[in-house]
Amino acid sequence: MNPQKLFLFVLILNITISYSQTEFKEFYENGQLAQVGNKKDGYAQGDFKEYYENGQIAKIGNYEEGFAEGEFKEFYENGQLAQVGKYHKGFAEGEWKYFHENGKLKAIGKREKGKAIGKWEIYYDNKQLSEEGIYEKGLKNSEFKTFHKNGQIMHVGAFEKGLKVGLWKAYNAKGILISEGVYKSDGKDSIWKYYFNDGKLNFKQNFKNGERKGKWEAFYPSGEKMSIGNFEDNERNGEQKDFYKNGQLKAVKLFKNNKLMDVYQLYDNTGNLLQKGSLINGNGTLHIYNNQGKLEKTEMYKKGELVSVN
Repeated sequence: MNPQKLFLFVLILNITISYSQTEFKEFYENGQLAQVGNKKDGYAQGDFKEYYENGQIAKIGNYEEGFAEGEFKEFYENGQLAQVGKYHKGFAEGEWKYFHENGKLKAIGKREKGKAIGKWEIYYDNKQLSEEGIYEKGLKNSEFKTFHKNGQIMHVGAFEKGLKVGLWKAYNAKGILISEGVYKSDGKDSIWKYYFNDGKLNFKQNFKNGERKGKWEAFYPSGEKMSIGNFEDNERNGEQKDFYKNGQLKAVKLFKNNKLMDVYQLYDNTGNLLQKGSLINGNGTLHIYNNQGKLEKTEMYKKGELVSVN
C-alpha cells in the first residue's frame, strides 16, 4: 500500500516566511475555509486541517516532508469522530478505530505499513458484533464469522490468504441453517445444499471451480422432490425431469445452454399424458396445465427463450 503523502498545488493566500515554510489556505465558493496548513518545497509540513463547507472540522493531522506522521482524526459532518489512528512515514500503523455517525464503535484493529494485521472486529451501529477474524498482511487468514444485527450468526468459514476455503455455512436471522458447502481457492466446490427458512432442504447443486456442474435437485417445501437436472459450463444442459408432490412424473424437458429446446413428455398428477403444444428445437408453443390437467396458459418460445404468454 502506498504511503499517504500530500503534495500541494494550491493558491497561496497568506504567506509566512519561516524556515522556508509557507502557510496556505483554500476556501469554498461561499468563503468558508476548506483547508489550512503549511508546506515546504511543495509538500505538506506540520499541522494540517480540512473543513466541511458548514465549517465543521473534517480532518486533522500532521505531515513531515509530505508524509502523514502521528495521530490523524477524521470526522463526520455532524462533528462526530469517524476514525482515529496513527501514521508513520505515510503508512497507517498500530491500532485504528472507526465509528458510526451515532458515535458507536464501527471497527477496531491494527495495521502494519497500512495493511490490516491480527484480529479485527466490526460492529453494527447498535453495538452488536458484525464480523470478526484475523488478518495477515492485509488478507483474511483464519476462521471468520459474521453476525446478523440481532446477534445470530450469519456466516462461518475459513480464509487462507484472502481466499475462502473449506466448509462454509450460512444461517438466517433465526439461527436456522440456509446453506452449506465447500470452497476451494475461493470457488464453490463439490455438493452445496440450500435450505428453506424453516431448515428443510430446498436445493442441491454440484459445483466445480466455482461453476455449477453436474447433477442438481430441487425439492418442495414439504420435502418431496420437485425437479432433477444437469448443469454444464454453469448452464442447464441435457434432460430435466419435473415431478408432482405425489411423486408422479410431470414433464421431461431438454435444455441446451440454459435454453428450453423441447418437452418430451407431459403428464397430469395421475399419469395421464397431455399435449405439449408445437415446441421443437426451441421454437413453438408449450401448453401449461394445472395439477388436474386443465389448460391454464400457452407459452411461446423462440430459439429456446420465452417470448410471450397467452
